[in-house]
Amino acid sequence: MSIHVEVGDLKTNLSADADTLQYLRKNLRLETDYYARQHNPHIPKYNYLISKGGKFYTGLLPRVLQYLDKKKLDYSVNDNRSIKESPDMEMVKLNLQTMRIDGNPLELRDYQLDALIEGLHHTRGIFDVATGGGKSIIMASLILSWNKKTLVVIDSKDLATQLRDELSE
Repeated sequence: MSIHVEVGDLKTNLSADADTLQYLRKNLRLETDYYARQHNPHIPKYNYLISKGGKFYTGLLPRVLQYLDKKKLDYSVNDNRSIKESPDMEMVKLNLQTMRIDGNPLELRDYQLDALIEGLHHTRGIFDVATGGGKSIIMASLILSWNKKTLVVIDSKDLATQLRDELSE
């Protein structure tokens, strides 16, 4: 049976035989907390990252393809994501020239510019920047460059207030 991968913005569907799905589910699972299972017998031992039907979050796609390649399986990929290409760099430069902080034009440091360019080439990822390194500025630059509605999730009120204050400048 041929393996076919339908990539969506949020979820991806993998059409494959039962053995292939079982192989992927076995290799892409997380063991749940041992102590939690001791107190609640209804908690399963594993959380599977791929459903029995072959659905998984698109962010896991590189790992799934890596396992398919490792097993030397042939597959086809149909990418239906709405964002496939990075924004036009001329428009990005123009947008960055209009950004202001405290009324002054935004000037990104070299590593911030590198992070921005890397973020424009990938639709998902994590930025590892030190404290005070300008993560908020990088995020604002990315949001402005992509020109898409954006949801920012923050786990503390203090950080939310700090971000709001930085972005409102």
